[in-house]
Amino acid sequence: MDTPNPFVIPFAIAQDLRDRRYWVSQLQAEMDLKSAVRAIVLRALLNNPQMDLAESRFVEIKVLLVRHEVAWLEEYVDRYPRSNIAPRLETVKQVLAAIEAAREPIDQNIMANQQPHPRQIQAQLQALGDEILEIRERLGPAMQESNRLRMEGSNLNARAIGNDDYISSLAQRLRRAEFTQQQLLDQAARTSPQMTVPVGRYDSSHGAIGRPMPPPPPAYGTSPGRSSPFLQPPPIPAPASYGSSFSRGPPPLADSGSPTTPRASSANPKPLQQKKKTPGSKDNADYLPMVIESIMANRKRFEGQGTLGVCNHTETHGNRVEKCSRPGFDVQCFQEDHIHFCRKHMRVIPGGLLACSHADKANCIVTSWEEREDWEIIVAAAFQAGNLGRKEIDKDDLMQGLFPPQLFPHRYM
Repeated sequence: MDTPNPFVIPFAIAQDLRDRRYWVSQLQAEMDLKSAVRAIVLRALLNNPQMDLAESRFVEIKVLLVRHEVAWLEEYVDRYPRSNIAPRLETVKQVLAAIEAAREPIDQNIMANQQPHPRQIQAQLQALGDEILEIRERLGPAMQESNRLRMEGSNLNARAIGNDDYISSLAQRLRRAEFTQQQLLDQAARTSPQMTVPVGRYDSSHGAIGRPMPPPPPAYGTSPGRSSPFLQPPPIPAPASYGSSFSRGPPPLADSGSPTTPRASSANPKPLQQKKKTPGSKDNADYLPMVIESIMANRKRFEGQGTLGVCNHTETHGNRVEKCSRPGFDVQCFQEDHIHFCRKHMRVIPGGLLACSHADKANCIVTSWEEREDWEIIVAAAFQAGNLGRKEIDKDDLMQGLFPPQLFPHRYM
């Protein structure tokens, strides 16, 4: 017979004691968890005394706690079959079954309470129907009023633009007439020093002696500090000539015996010189804004390719030959008749030629520059028709090409 090992029993007892301490600590932890949950439930009930625990979400917490306790007891019984925990396990299982049996009608009641009542649905539908009818009744007149205001705004804006164009046209005519008047007065003074200027009409110093000219009325629909969004009315300089009625030319000079009449020669500078009208003038003028944009687009394209040449237009003045050194496709060269434009084939025509380089020369339609007093109206009509702004030219560059600052300073003030 083997001698029993004196250390086996004490070791087994110690192992069992350690296991029991572990389960006691686990039980204490579970009790602490239950106490914490109960404290949470109690705090919620104190904050809301009307809460019904049987019909709240705390039923879920209670079921989870009991299920967890059943699982813990089953594990303990499996580990220690001879323990006295089995009766407690059966009791807890019965409690869990009772809770789950009582939980089903509670859940059904909760789901039933969450469903809206048919009367409530009918009342909501009635309220929504009334609201929809009211919105539709208000929406129709609101849309009609919006369309009416939009049309009135468009008409007022068009009238304001037309009035501003009229003011700009009058201002240009006034500036040109005064400049021509001053040039003619200087010319008359040089050719006939004894010539006298009628007092009360005009003098050589641009002094307005007669009745002062009233300022132009403000544009329709604009305030004194605010102009039309499309065109700004230019400032009107002090007039040099006026009377009971306005006329294009200056008043007649006092001495009619001068060898040269005021209209014998014009001393206007080149940009303001009136060129002869082109046949089909109105058609020609309508295409001028688009031609200027095409010239600017060609210049931009050839500059990007690095193949832009020079104008090379030559003019002979006596024994002197002047050659234009501006870059090709220059708007000022077009305005000085260095080049023309074929709007049929969209090509530049060098000055002096009657057709472009296209093979179909017989059908070329030549467009030449001409100065128009209604130039701003022509450009505005081209913009409104959608014929300008399609060639990827910067808006500021396009406006400077159409309205040079030296000729239209009022647009850049």
